[in-house]
Amino acid sequence: MDLIPADWRLFVAVELGRRAVDELLRRQRAMNRWSRSGDVRLSRRDAMHLTVRYIGNVRPGALPDLEEELKSIASHSRRLTMRLSANGCFPGSRTPRILWTGLEGEDERLNALNAAVSGGLARLGIGEDAARYVPHITLARVRVGLPRWVLEDIGYAWTEDDSLGAQVPVNSLTLFRSHLRRGLPARYERLLRCDLAA
Repeated sequence: MDLIPADWRLFVAVELGRRAVDELLRRQRAMNRWSRSGDVRLSRRDAMHLTVRYIGNVRPGALPDLEEELKSIASHSRRLTMRLSANGCFPGSRTPRILWTGLEGEDERLNALNAAVSGGLARLGIGEDAARYVPHITLARVRVGLPRWVLEDIGYAWTEDDSLGAQVPVNSLTLFRSHLRRGLPARYERLLRCDLAA
């Protein structure tokens, strides 16, 4: 059962190919020790995506206009390629709460795509204010209330991997609905997929 039945919690993302997901699963294995103890909760395979823009809660009636806006943005945006890069932590490696893998490559074009989606949302008068865009893929969340030394161990172990990895082709945008469920991981529903221009 959704926690917010009236509004739909939406975001725009890039779906990942198999090679990138396999590498991210390999990187997650560095957290097995903390995952088994319950100190770290690993993201599931189906939750691995590159968020282009978090939208927030939207009335279902706004969906047709949003879909048309995303189709237009996609048709005017060219494909690009990123690559998995170093691991990082929010807010930092000494006090990690979210463990993620970064991306690098055609950064300016990815930032432009984020800006185009943000501009489209602003034209429609929907979406929450966007924070500075940091391209990343969330791979784990750290349990609240852990001692400082455990947090530092987790942060050090996670950021030890600073290698470049698999390519991440950005060929399409997907509009997802996030279903929040009590006591269960969120479920993601694909609402619309738009191919970018070749």
